[in-house]
Formats: sequence, structure tokens, C-alpha cells
Amino acid sequence: MPLLVKTVSETTEDNKVESKEARLTNPFTIMLEIARACYLEDILFSKADSVIRNEIGSFIEMIGRISATELCENINTHMA
Repeated sequence: MPLLVKTVSETTEDNKVESKEARLTNPFTIMLEIARACYLEDILFSKADSVIRNEIGSFIEMIGRISATELCENINTHMA
């Protein structure tokens, strides 16, 4: 299973910056984080609240659940 460890900074009530580790294992979330780090998030995945981003995410998550043949058939049907 892929794993991305990310450091997240939060400001506490007394205005101190506290760093925490976030462990991401979802392939789509990892791809989004890498794209965001390269300033390519909107270009590769469309706007955050778009239908296109949701479709991309569902296809990426589908990759791990079905065979390559079924995935190709599903994408071709969707594109038609």
C-alpha cells in the first residue's frame, strides 16, 4: 500500500506553531498532495468543487478494485 507522510503545521491558542505528521494512504489523496506541492492541482485534477475532480477520483480508486480489462470497458463506456 502506498504511503505519504506529510508534516502539517497548526497554530495553537497561544499562537505557537505546532507540527504534526499526517499519514496518507489513499492513492487519490497522495496524487492530490503531490500535484498541490507542484502547483498543478487545478491543472491535473480540475477545480476542487468540480464534477470532473470527483470522476477522476472515482476512476483512480476503482483501479485497485477491478481488473484492467474491466477498467478499460468502464472508461470506454463512460467516454461514449
